Amino acid sequence: MPSPLRSERPAFCLDSPSRPLFALFYAVVLLLCGATSLPAQFDSASILGTVHDSTGAIVPNASVTLFSIAKGVSTERQAGASGDYEFPNVSPGDYRIVATAAGFQQTSTDRFTVNVAARQRVDLTLTIGAASDTVTVTGAATALETDTSDRGETVQGGEAVTLPLNGRSGAASRPGPPPC
Repeated sequence: MPSPLRSERPAFCLDSPSRPLFALFYAVVLLLCGATSLPAQFDSASILGTVHDSTGAIVPNASVTLFSIAKGVSTERQAGASGDYEFPNVSPGDYRIVATAAGFQQTSTDRFTVNVAARQRVDLTLTIGAASDTVTVTGAATALETDTSDRGETVQGGEAVTLPLNGRSGAASRPGPPPC
């Protein structure tokens, strides 16, 4: 005769009333395990700078246009009252910048490369003259990043395979959900 305190059924059964509760618990655990790996992945950069005239004075409200050479698209920003501009969330690649302001010649930079996680500073100097004149600035975008100490680099496919695991197990590189 079975004990009145013991059930004939196991504590957890697929058709038991606790099934929805278990499914909810399992979904929450999966979300928490997956969310731990999300913040470390990003692939954007920023391009910023200040627009000056030939005497070093700031040029407020200048029109600054960023051209993506690889994609063939452009984005325009208005410099603020302090002459500062910024293009956030820029994909790594090759770019050039064109700046214009009333009473100044149009100025453009040479092609420069933006790397992952960079805050690339490109200061621009406008020369007084007609807007139909164009000045090309060479060497405006240096590879030295002075606005932050962050460092990022684009890794090509062959390089990614040969990188050391740095203490991580090979299981981390297998397809499927991330380990908890």
